[in-house]
Amino acid sequence: MTRLPSLAPLFLALLLLPASLLAQTPAPPLGDGIGISPAVLDSLAPPQRGENPSISRCKGPFLREEVRDKQSEYQLSAALTITGPYRQPTISLKILERQTLRVVRIYEAYLRTFIPGDTPNQGTNEYRRLEGETWEEEAKPQIRFVDGGPLAQTTVLLDGISLTTDANGVVQDPENRLDLLSRFDALGSRNSQLHIQAEGYGELLLPIRRTMPQRAENDERRLDEDEAGEVLLAYGLDFRLSRSKPEQDALQCRAILPKGMVYATTGKAFPLTVEVTNQGSAQTSCLIARSFSRTAGLHGKLFYFGAIPPGKSATFTRLLTISPQEITSKAYLEIRFSDSWSIPQKQILLELPLLHGNL
Repeated sequence: MTRLPSLAPLFLALLLLPASLLAQTPAPPLGDGIGISPAVLDSLAPPQRGENPSISRCKGPFLREEVRDKQSEYQLSAALTITGPYRQPTISLKILERQTLRVVRIYEAYLRTFIPGDTPNQGTNEYRRLEGETWEEEAKPQIRFVDGGPLAQTTVLLDGISLTTDANGVVQDPENRLDLLSRFDALGSRNSQLHIQAEGYGELLLPIRRTMPQRAENDERRLDEDEAGEVLLAYGLDFRLSRSKPEQDALQCRAILPKGMVYATTGKAFPLTVEVTNQGSAQTSCLIARSFSRTAGLHGKLFYFGAIPPGKSATFTRLLTISPQEITSKAYLEIRFSDSWSIPQKQILLELPLLHGNL
């Protein structure tokens, strides 16, 4: 049997080493040999609850908005309207104030204290309102439009024609120089626009439309076309297609001239009203009338009626102007009707003595 050497001499040698040498001996590697000392490991320990709280300022409930800066520009707002004793389309103008604002949203100010929990991903927030202090967000621009009232008693240019507004901002055109209805006397014409200018308010293009649904496949209002400039809607006319054929023979039609009018003066506007009475049992359907004449200024004028309920009457007036160059002594005019079903056998014949305004 082999005899092991005695370990006594080794222990004796260790005891004889100086104490200072033993104190400088490094600590052995821990774990997998990374070599992290216990002091470093102690510093990585999670903070205890209630230690090292984090304090910050934050916003609380919303209080108000404040305008810090305002810049104003003025522009025109236009709308189609029907006015006057003869119910003619014209333009109503308003002043629109465009405000560019720098707006600040203000909140209550709070002090937020974060108290760490037992682990790094845990903790609680405590809030305390700061008396007399507020939290302001960064100012942001805002655009607002404010109604500035009618453009009253002002001279404006409409497609280059100089006209004046009344106290309500409605353009006055007693001689029918603008003649908006004439833009749509051709059945294929459905879109137009009006160029409006007023000093100090810039320029404006107002779209104007005349839509008669069901009269043609391409005569339907598109989604990008609003109703603000619709002529027939401004008149309040119903041009929806009737499901049943109207009783065309039950219509009574007549033309009306101003009382006491014995002649028409060339170059001067006069009203011609067409009245239709429905004596049948079904409403009319997209009913219109058209004038036919060899006299310049009287031919091709459209009169709109749409749906006339049974037992009701409807009128439509056009302001007509015979050309100043007309040299005949009389003007002859015929008015014929049509609807969405066929052409009613109705017509009106007129004879107008003429007074030449340039004589």
